[in-house]
Amino acid sequence: SLAWAGTHGSVIADYTKYSTEFTFASTHPTVVSDATKYSTQLTNAARLAPELKVIEANPALFASAAKYPAGKVPAALAAKLLAAAGGGTKGATILATIDKNASAIAGILAVPPSVFTTVAPYSAQLTALAAVPKPVVAAVTAATPELTALSKVPPAVSAYVTAHGTAVGTAAADVAGQWKTWFWICFGGLIVFLFSIPLLRGRWRTRDAKRDEDEHEAMVQAELAKLQAEGAA
Repeated sequence: SLAWAGTHGSVIADYTKYSTEFTFASTHPTVVSDATKYSTQLTNAARLAPELKVIEANPALFASAAKYPAGKVPAALAAKLLAAAGGGTKGATILATIDKNASAIAGILAVPPSVFTTVAPYSAQLTALAAVPKPVVAAVTAATPELTALSKVPPAVSAYVTAHGTAVGTAAADVAGQWKTWFWICFGGLIVFLFSIPLLRGRWRTRDAKRDEDEHEAMVQAELAKLQAEGAA
């Protein structure tokens, strides 16, 4: 986690900057999913709110009107629709907007009502989330496992990484090749040692070394005997 943090400072900075938005997305996946799936319908619903309100208040009238081709609605039914829409110029404008946006309204009405109930309370949070740059969202989403693991690192360690992230990243990148460097250094030392063997003094066989030791001991004893003889005289 620390090595990853050292080489992905920009991702961590973006995640920190938009932490409120990303936290909301992670804790409200259904809301975000519905808002994304039905984004067009939700946008149209907000734009056509007055018209939808009239339709929802008068479902039977609009169901009857839907049975007729455009411009063929009976006068009596048309009068009721105008009155239901508020009458006068206001009602006529609403009805004209409904007629013009018939396809969009049909799409809105096809959305499960529970979607609007689920999404409505989080309009502000969804607006803030939508304002996050798409490249940032993509980068943070791709790094979700790493960011989750990093969040479990103790605060004291995280503070160190924040202050020394570049150095940690550099060290993590260097460590992969450092063992090779030391391997070749040791290998070179071994070669030097092998070629220096002829220059070293000493016996290389235990038999020869034992003979030297015996000869040395005999010489010491002879010298001791000589000294003792001189002392006795």
